[in-house]
Amino acid sequence: MLDPLRAAPSREIGKWCVYALVLLAPGSFVVLPLLWLARYRASRRDRLARTLAGPSAAGLASQSARPA
Repeated sequence: MLDPLRAAPSREIGKWCVYALVLLAPGSFVVLPLLWLARYRASRRDRLARTLAGPSAAGLASQSARPA
């Protein structure tokens, strides 16, 4: 019955314990949306930075010229 727990590395078990504690904490209804918002804003910021950087030089070299 406990064989999967014995086979799992200790870091994996610790990770799931932390998840359980976060979900059981009284402030988890506040913490989880804040974590989601932080991840969302970080990914949005990275995506915006890539967009503003423009196409790379390799991408420009590979584009074919349009005939006039």
